[in-house]
Amino acid sequence: MKTEFLFQILFCSFCLFSCSESTINWKVYNSDESNLLPRNDRIEDMRILDNKIYLSSTSGSSRNAAGFRAILYEAELENLNFKVIHRGQGIFTDLSVAIEEKIFFINTIFNENSFENTYCYLSGFDLSGGGYNIEKEILGDVMFLDFIDSNNGVMLVAEKYKSGKNYLVRTQDASKTWDTLRINQVVRKIRRKDHHIYLLENFYSDNQKRRINGAIEAVDFYTGEQKDIINDTEMNIVDFDISDENNLIILCEKDNNFYLSSIINGESKTLFSFNLNEEILLKQLYRYNNFICVVAVEKNAFSTSTHFYISRDNGNSFKKEALPIDNFAKPITFYKDKQVFIYSGMGRLAVGEF
Repeated sequence: MKTEFLFQILFCSFCLFSCSESTINWKVYNSDESNLLPRNDRIEDMRILDNKIYLSSTSGSSRNAAGFRAILYEAELENLNFKVIHRGQGIFTDLSVAIEEKIFFINTIFNENSFENTYCYLSGFDLSGGGYNIEKEILGDVMFLDFIDSNNGVMLVAEKYKSGKNYLVRTQDASKTWDTLRINQVVRKIRRKDHHIYLLENFYSDNQKRRINGAIEAVDFYTGEQKDIINDTEMNIVDFDISDENNLIILCEKDNNFYLSSIINGESKTLFSFNLNEEILLKQLYRYNNFICVVAVEKNAFSTSTHFYISRDNGNSFKKEALPIDNFAKPITFYKDKQVFIYSGMGRLAVGEF
């Protein structure tokens, strides 16, 4: 399916973005105030479930691969009083907090003095202390992990040192067995909405001069049925988000410009053209109801800064918002259309209320 862009007429270039006083209420927490994270820990992942936030962090020297120590933290959103709930070796990534008080994650353990020879384990335990515990070795590099509930989950696994294929695998018995849902050459991003998994696939463009992210495919978790959502060899999809099975929005690059487009029942329509200078790159897209946030990174000769473009009218207009932190902002996690959490290094956590 070749996507047709329906470009909006932009009447005034200076009216594209509102740049008035910020509408986000920010608070930056430092490691020496409240019960926050040690200054030298590196945050690997952040996830929110209900009214709690979970962080995985890594401590240790980068000179000693076997010396990494991984920690899982938990806190209530209302007070951010973090407590340690799990410790281990290596690095914890790809957190998945499922219903029924279960948490799953990938535990990567390094051999001594080697960052190449690693072992990956799928781990999980019961947050309420009910005794549920799993640990299963994964033969490959895990790119995505998500559990629908304590029994049903999916992983995207890349082969090590082989063909570069990505395997979408599922379990329906709490990781006792896994079967393959889909084999892809290269998957850049993956999202889950209810029981559908959406894959952003990478391939060569028509002129074969560069690889682009031009296709999104949906896979039904239970039936394995596969459905093409979009396939366009002329645009590069940066990120996407899903409202329901037949309603997606995509952030894409085409003809040296960035666009926000909706895809409803296979039909594409451009919502907004950003018309940015070449120093600004759009990196991440988030939507909740009519709230949309695009994360932008601006690079110049001396520094890199991150800011938001925020829409509260489903993409009809955007407001540029500065962040109260310096050039490091990763990871970034949103909670509905209410809050955003940004780790900015050295034990600092910026929290914004929309």
